[in-house]
Amino acid sequence: MTKRTFTVDELEEMDLPYSSIEEWPGEEHRWWVQKFFVFEHEGKFWRAWYADPATELQEGQDIWDDKTEIDAIEVVQREVLVRRWVEAGQ
Repeated sequence: MTKRTFTVDELEEMDLPYSSIEEWPGEEHRWWVQKFFVFEHEGKFWRAWYADPATELQEGQDIWDDKTEIDAIEVVQREVLVRRWVEAGQ
């Protein structure tokens, strides 16, 4: 597993997380929701996360949780078979 540390300034220069390729929710906390996102940098794809405010009262909080550096993990896209429970007859 390849890891890389990006500064918040680097991420914001790339307009992240708003210009990410894909985003999905992680853990829910009282005041924020963990959001994972994938972005491209220098031909590689990376996954990191930020804190999305859970209510309008938390708007304005630092999405990077007051960190100056964010760890990211290199990722690749693969097709994955998923099984889910669905209503009978569908």
